[in-house]
Amino acid sequence: MNSYAPLCALIRNRLLAIFRMLLLGAMKNDNVLSFNKKITPSGWLRMAELPIRRTLADDLCKRGILVSVLVGRPGSKRGVRLVSLESLNAYLMGLANEQRPKNSASSQAVENQS
Repeated sequence: MNSYAPLCALIRNRLLAIFRMLLLGAMKNDNVLSFNKKITPSGWLRMAELPIRRTLADDLCKRGILVSVLVGRPGSKRGVRLVSLESLNAYLMGLANEQRPKNSASSQAVENQS
């Protein structure tokens, strides 16, 4: 007779309960969806779905870098701010081009020799 059987059963039951809670929590919070599934076919994203913080997105919208619209009923105090995916991609590509390392004189000399 194994004296550890009740302890093993208790641990197994606790682990199964934790696994169920984690699985149900992930499904409720929509954590199992990838970013690609959250992109709307129309090309507009909610502020919460952006890969940048809201304060930066608000600043970029005010400066006209990101194209955004506020969707809501006329006269309502609240609405949903949507940002154009095309303008976001253009902004990020501009950043990538700025941050790309410039060719140094030595690498240009090597290219000229080829």
